[in-house]
Amino acid sequence: MKHNDTAEQLTAAMKQKQDGYELDGCDWHRIRTTVSKAIASQRHSEDRARSSSSTFTWRKPVPCKRC
Repeated sequence: MKHNDTAEQLTAAMKQKQDGYELDGCDWHRIRTTVSKAIASQRHSEDRARSSSSTFTWRKPVPCKRC
């Protein structure tokens, strides 16, 4: 689900609440899970973009001079 769709659904839910329609627990659960999935998806894509910018190169450890 895209972020615009989520925002539109939240706006519609708040409009219904202002009009006197009460949202039940199932509706609130659906809203919470949708928003949390959208935020998690956004964070995941940001983390993936950030991690792909620099690659890890392994270097062989230098032997201890005291040993």
